[in-house]
Parts: sequence; structure tokens; C-alpha cells
Amino acid sequence: MDEFLEIESEIQSYNFRVSKQTFQRDLDEIRSLYDIDIHYDFSRKVYFIAEEPQSDVNLRMFEAFNLFQAMELSENISQYICSEKRKSQGTQYLLSLLQAVKNQQIIELVHQKFDEAEPSVRMVQPLAIKESRGRWYLVANLQGENNIRTFGLERISELMVTKQVFANFLFNVIEYYNDCFGIIRPEVGLQ
Repeated sequence: MDEFLEIESEIQSYNFRVSKQTFQRDLDEIRSLYDIDIHYDFSRKVYFIAEEPQSDVNLRMFEAFNLFQAMELSENISQYICSEKRKSQGTQYLLSLLQAVKNQQIIELVHQKFDEAEPSVRMVQPLAIKESRGRWYLVANLQGENNIRTFGLERISELMVTKQVFANFLFNVIEYYNDCFGIIRPEVGLQ
């Protein structure tokens, strides 16, 4: 490995050499963050990713990483890649929302419904993030109610994660949408 990194460092004019401790920490971090195990084959003297069924999240992450790498190849990619002109998918709030879901923190958001002229301010208990047909949604319980709603992330114009937490809420997003088409679900209360 050291020889390969030294050669690549010279070829690419970049220092790829790292200490064994740093390399081990990186492997541990990859395992922790992305649930990917990298093993060493002593007979072939190579590292490899253990082949296990990849989660949808990991597959998406690899897809995004590959796209990012491809776009970094050239200074002017516009002559090679023709992407769709589209508005934001609301992913700028994704990290804050995921942390709020995990920590059960109440969120205040400004959301513009498709069929209403004015946006509304909502206090919600975030339960999950769901993708449907290329769009991202926040699945949340309206604060003070027993009413699950979905909010298109691209329709959220403001978001504030409060310090206020809510009680453990038994909710399984996969079961909730199991017999549904996308995010469309009959109007029913929690069961």
C-alpha cells in the first residue's frame, strides 16, 4: 500500500501518504458513518469492500459521490453535462431535519401548500424523512394534535429547530406507507 500511495503521490502531485493510525481511523470512520466494511486480503495484499447488500441510503450516497467526482473532473463541465433546470428540492434542510428527527426536537416551519395562496407556520414533531417520486418530504405530527402530515421539503421556506423535545412517539414510516401510493394516504388518525 505504501508503495502504491507513494507512486500515486508523485503522479498526481498530491501527498496521499498517511500514517497507519490515520488510515485505521479512516477505516473506522467509514464503517461508523456509512456502514461499509473494508477488509484486507493478505494473500493478494489488497483492501476491498466487503460485499453485503447495500442499503438504499448507501447506494444513493455512492451515486451522489460518483456524480460529484465526475463534475470535479473538469473546470467547465457545462459543455459536457446538460442537467435539468429545476428549483431546489429542499435538501438544504435535510441535515437539520435528520438531527431533529433523531433528537425528537419540535420544529417550527413555514410551508407553502401547492393549492394555497399564503404560506402557513406550523409547529411539528418530526418523525421521518421520506422520498417519493424524486421529491423529499418531512413526515411529522402536528404539535398538540394526533395528526400525521407530510410537508414537501422544496415548499419549506423557513425552518427552525427548537430546543423543545417531544415524548417518544411510536411511529414506523415503512409500515405507515406500506399500502400507499407514494405519500398519498387516506385521511386516518394514528392507530
